[in-house]
Amino acid sequence: EKDLLKIIGSNSVLLLSGISFCGKSQLARRISEKLVESGYKYFGGSDIGEAERFLRNTNEPRVFLLDDPFGHNSESENSTNWRKVQELIKNLRAPNKIIITSRSEVVRSIKNATSLTECSINNNVWIDLTATDREFLIKTWDKLCQKSSVPQNIANKIREYLRIHEGTDILQVGQLNYLSKIDKFKLKNMTIEALLHLARADSKDISIEIQKRSKVSLELFMTLGLGSTTNIPINFKEIGYILNESDSQHGYLEDNYCLLYTSPS
Repeated sequence: EKDLLKIIGSNSVLLLSGISFCGKSQLARRISEKLVESGYKYFGGSDIGEAERFLRNTNEPRVFLLDDPFGHNSESENSTNWRKVQELIKNLRAPNKIIITSRSEVVRSIKNATSLTECSINNNVWIDLTATDREFLIKTWDKLCQKSSVPQNIANKIREYLRIHEGTDILQVGQLNYLSKIDKFKLKNMTIEALLHLARADSKDISIEIQKRSKVSLELFMTLGLGSTTNIPINFKEIGYILNESDSQHGYLEDNYCLLYTSPS
């Protein structure tokens, strides 16, 4: 973290990458918080245009966290967004700073490259946060266990896995963090195979789990997904407004009330 603060302190640009769940967004927010503590005004999101407008003002120090600006867009859209990010960095003026995060596979695919070192933006290189150091992962897991009171038998199983596992698919910081926050009674008697499957749950697994729950839970998760991001929260008042069941206010409509509009021929 100290090294990353030095980089953005001297260059005003910090590019963070790595595989999914390696902790890019979490670390980017911590760096942003440090800058805010030193007097920077903060804003974050995934919209490149919004970042450009926010950073246009140079009367006060500002930092923008541009989280996953390439997202899951098509190849042509990603190429366009790459050029927009290049222009954004080119026009960045002191004292403002920008932190950008993106998954390594997305960055490499845009540039048709095999390594992140081939994907620099205006001479700014991507920092790969993919964790491969077992000792680091074990120390991180121990801290998470202590913080979240993870059952000792579960803590030991994951620690042993981290110690002996060979391969590039080792659990990342984000996955360990997720696992540490799951209800300890749910984890209690799980095998190491079940724990790893749980830690590696992807969006499809999560979607299936949500659909098994009540209609209220489904609508709540839909609201959170549509109304917030990893950087921009949604407050209880806004959630209540969207989930209201009043006929006189906007909200979700049942499928049988929805109409499909098409362009006239």
